[in-house]
Amino acid sequence: MGIVQSVESSMTFEYNSDCGYRIDDLPFYTKMSSEYSVKDCDFVWLKQNKELWFIEAKSSTPHPYTNSDKFASFIDEIVGKFNDSIMLYFAMQLNLSKTPQSLLPIKFQPFQEQEIRLILVINGFKIEWATSVRDKLNLVCKKFRYLANVQEIVVLNDDLARRRKLIL
Repeated sequence: MGIVQSVESSMTFEYNSDCGYRIDDLPFYTKMSSEYSVKDCDFVWLKQNKELWFIEAKSSTPHPYTNSDKFASFIDEIVGKFNDSIMLYFAMQLNLSKTPQSLLPIKFQPFQEQEIRLILVINGFKIEWATSVRDKLNLVCKKFRYLANVQEIVVLNDDLARRRKLIL
């Protein structure tokens, strides 16, 4: 057990190694990423042993109103990362695809039903745009949210993430 600090998109995230991990630090991830184009979110955290947070950090986003094509691509990228990350997590829990559960931090074993939350933290983001991003993610993820039992999608800027103690 130990405290881990990790910088993503110029923001420092801090978590207990028993309750969180970086997907791209898992031994098999490089092969999955290169051979199968698996994309990952930055972190998976277990909060209070009942909530599973998939966290993606970004340094910017296209303006939701004036860059519609770039914004749509941005949303697709985020959805793909969350989708692949959740699928990988469940594959590990079920010992599928050569992704053993034993690689997960101890508090993630054995599998227990948890509420899943998708957290997008955007550094320097105008908080008044957050609703547009969240609403678009909810719309695009409707089926995915139902199938994976995702309870909530949260979009934060760095100020709100700091107040919620997600970043230092």
